Amino acid sequence: MKLKQACIAVLLNLLLVGVAYAGVNFKSQYCNGQDYVGNDGNKYPHLHCGKDFLVFSESKNNHKYLGKGDDIYCERTRAALDKIRPLVQNNAIEEAALNDTLSFARDYCKKNK
Repeated sequence: MKLKQACIAVLLNLLLVGVAYAGVNFKSQYCNGQDYVGNDGNKYPHLHCGKDFLVFSESKNNHKYLGKGDDIYCERTRAALDKIRPLVQNNAIEEAALNDTLSFARDYCKKNK
């Protein structure tokens, strides 16, 4: 019986380690499978989405990673939200960029993190 419990414990640990490092596909999870959200890739501002990254590109020379691999940048995400909100109101970026960034922030950047 103890051997069975030990085997189950080992399997659960392996499973949990696998889940922890599986990572999220930012492009499918937050960008509806699109490379760019908010504006086309050659028009700024926009979100640039890849399998292992999410970037807020405010201009050609101003890109901020919100997430890259297992690294999540909540302070940058909050700052991006503060910039995106008025851009949506001024029709400089589509509302989808705000909604996708909000979804990302809700999942990873709760106030206590």
